[in-house]
Amino acid sequence: MKIKELKKAMQQSKNIAIFSHGTTVRIGAIQSALAKAGLTWKAFELGKGDKCPELGDYDGVILMGGPMGAYQTEDFPWLETEMTYVEQMIQQGKPVFGICLGCQLLAKMHEGDVFAGDKGFCVGFRHLYVHEPDETFGSELKGLNGFSWHGDTYKLGEGCDRLITGTFYHEQGVKFGEKVYGVQFHPEVTEEIIRAWYMRDIQAGTLPECAKPMHETLEEAAENLPPVHAWLEKFIRRLFVGTSANA
Repeated sequence: MKIKELKKAMQQSKNIAIFSHGTTVRIGAIQSALAKAGLTWKAFELGKGDKCPELGDYDGVILMGGPMGAYQTEDFPWLETEMTYVEQMIQQGKPVFGICLGCQLLAKMHEGDVFAGDKGFCVGFRHLYVHEPDETFGSELKGLNGFSWHGDTYKLGEGCDRLITGTFYHEQGVKFGEKVYGVQFHPEVTEEIIRAWYMRDIQAGTLPECAKPMHETLEEAAENLPPVHAWLEKFIRRLFVGTSANA
């Protein structure tokens, strides 16, 4: 590529904000998906005091998971600030993708109800039942298993399109509006992230009883993660760049 073409491509590259809610930024397979789509990104650690960036500086946002609940706005008042920011992004027609807590925040914003699930924590790979996704979301997840690590779930408000359901907690994927999507499972996880989450909870004595031994989950990860990551790459490109489902 010539220097002029390279500069032009850099100028046209879309910039994506990533909102992290926990103590460590772990975006996993999202990083390579953004890179392959020619997108630049920056992570904001809202859970550690970072402020939301200027709206005009970013062309879209990805909302990651986190240890808090979407309903804990009194304990974590910055969640309200985040939701206001995301609503402004949506009003400007910019794409938004929420994962786990991020999906729950979008559900809350769209008149849904978020609450602690009556089945307790869900940890591990669960089958994904794909309904009728649109061209942006795609159908590549059909027949695959997604990795879950959550205890909260949600009920959808009116006007939201259910895309995926699951075998433990029903709600797993939603189209909230034009260019606004969320998934309850974690398509971004890698074997490294799964190992880190296990070790964190093992050391703290908080590993959920439903969790399989770590070595079994990692064996499942080697088989189940690659096709999910392949979908994630295509979905990221379609949502933030605007390519078709056939691209």
